[in-house]
Amino acid sequence: MVAKVEGSGRVKGTPNRPTKLIWQLLEQRNFDPLVEMINMATDRALDPEIRAKCVRELARYVYPQRKAQMLPVEFTVDEANQANTARDILKRVAAGEITPDAGVLLLNTIDRIGHVVESMEMQDALNEWKASRPDAKK
Repeated sequence: MVAKVEGSGRVKGTPNRPTKLIWQLLEQRNFDPLVEMINMATDRALDPEIRAKCVRELARYVYPQRKAQMLPVEFTVDEANQANTARDILKRVAAGEITPDAGVLLLNTIDRIGHVVESMEMQDALNEWKASRPDAKK
């Protein structure tokens, strides 16, 4: 990747050529899409569904989009059997106690832990095998 030369390119916030052209066309026609959307949203003669779409779109400019909040989750951890833990999580998702997104995160975490445990067990087995060889250094 080529490093950006200091001072090259557009100044931050400067519109690109297509955006400039669009704004010029809108100004030539004395047309402001935001004003039009406000007019449509407040026009009681329009279909309520169209008005609702305008209001939703306008709200994006006024209110920040809220992010989902993750709440604490409780479930049974069966250290001897990860499948039982996964089943417990799935049951709680099905019952609506855990959101599907949180369930996916938990199941992925359990899967990753399983891979770590497998790797550790394989390393231990490899170390035991190496130690049991007659030519092993002691």
